[in-house]
Amino acid sequence: MIHSIKAFVDKMSPKDGQNGFHSYTTNEYKLHFYESPSGFKFILTTDIRVGNTSDILRKLYSQVYVKYVVRNPLCELNQTIKSSLFESKLESFICDLPFYEDISSENA
Repeated sequence: MIHSIKAFVDKMSPKDGQNGFHSYTTNEYKLHFYESPSGFKFILTTDIRVGNTSDILRKLYSQVYVKYVVRNPLCELNQTIKSSLFESKLESFICDLPFYEDISSENA
């Protein structure tokens, strides 16, 4: 689905070579999309009231993924990420987002 939407937006975009697809919204959620310069894709789903997350996804790529996966000699690229350090840093990053709500507190 993401590939189809991105391809459609790229064809319709007046600017060549620039990714025009950043998000879409349904009645239930908002899907945010970021593609790194190396082609790695990040997708984040949020509440529909959350604004643009492009900067957040760029930071996720540079400060978490690159630092704890790309630069980690134990992580093999193009394989499932099996790093508890990456998982803990990712969780911390997500929990620190201004719009993050702990699901466990909603269910209490």
